[in-house]
Parts: sequence; C-alpha cells; structure tokens
Amino acid sequence: MVREPHKRTRRILFTSEELSHMIAYRKHRERLLILKFKKTNTYRILNVLNICCIFIYLELLCCYFGPGNYTRHYSATTQVKYGHVYRGFTPIVSEIEVYGVNGKLYTLVVDEFIEVPEKKLSFIVGEDYILRKELKAALDSNRVFYRLFSASPVLFLCIFISFINLFIFLFNLNESPYPLWGQTTINLFVIFGILCM
Repeated sequence: MVREPHKRTRRILFTSEELSHMIAYRKHRERLLILKFKKTNTYRILNVLNICCIFIYLELLCCYFGPGNYTRHYSATTQVKYGHVYRGFTPIVSEIEVYGVNGKLYTLVVDEFIEVPEKKLSFIVGEDYILRKELKAALDSNRVFYRLFSASPVLFLCIFISFINLFIFLFNLNESPYPLWGQTTINLFVIFGILCM
C-alpha cells in the first residue's frame, strides 16, 4: 500500500478588518508592556545611570573647551618634534614632549609655528573636575592651551558616545528593556575605559 504524501491544510487568509484588529491588538499589548516596564525600578535606575554618564561626557568636553582645574608643574627637560611644513626656513612645531619633575611625560600636540621653549620651564595642566583626567596644557611662555596626546582617545570616546546616546534618547529607544540594557552596558564600559586610561 502506497502512502499518500501529507498535504498541508490551506492557510486561511485574514480579512483586512481582522488584520487591522490584530495589528491594533499587538500595538496595544506592546504599549502595555512599555508602561509596565516604565513603572519598574530597573527602568528608573538604568535611565538615571545613563543620564549621569552623559553628564560626565559633557563635563569632560566642557573642561577641554572651557575652564578646568589647573595645576602648575615644572619640567625636568623638554624635547621638540618638528613637522614637514616650513615657513621660510622655520619648521612647524608638531609636538612638544615635556618631562615633568614628577616623572610624568606630557606630550602637547601643537601643530603651530611657535618659538622653541626652553629646556626647563613651568607649565599648566588642565584637567576635568569629576574624573581628574588631564586634557590640556599650556606653556608659561605663550599661555596658549594645547591638547595633550593622552587625552585624544578620551575626547573621541566622549564625542562618539554622546552622539549615540543622543540618538537613543531622541528615538525613545531607552523605553524598551533590551536597548536600555545595551545603552547602559556601553556607557559603563566607556566610563570604565576612560577611568583606566
């Protein structure tokens, strides 16, 4: 006896009215789940944590572009690195490496035509208020602040993650659990990375 192949039952298509009711029901159920999630403590804690991280990023950027916490240091020696651009016979100063008497190396990204500084000098280092990250420095001879080379990854991360957080908050992606957990995880990793730099 030969078996007949199993035939699948025909699919019953929904009418447009049934389909619109089903879509409305799913949207209503999704809204209820979001409202239920918004009432939890997890939602509140994670959003407050994300807002604190955004505040830290903005504080780092404001301290770089504006005022910060300044401390005076003295150099044991300085070394100037020149670039490949010349004005007359004077090359552009690309970097100044200042070895402080405290044993730290400060690399100032200059990229300007300036006078060559002395070997031993005093300089000011600007840092932010919350994380105490050194962001910029100025030589006493010209009082122009230059970016510290070690601050470049911190500034890049702050700008990049600030745009990601802005995108997440503008499109209300922080209202559902999975994007909110993802955003919080990224923010905590970035803050931990900035602290370890």
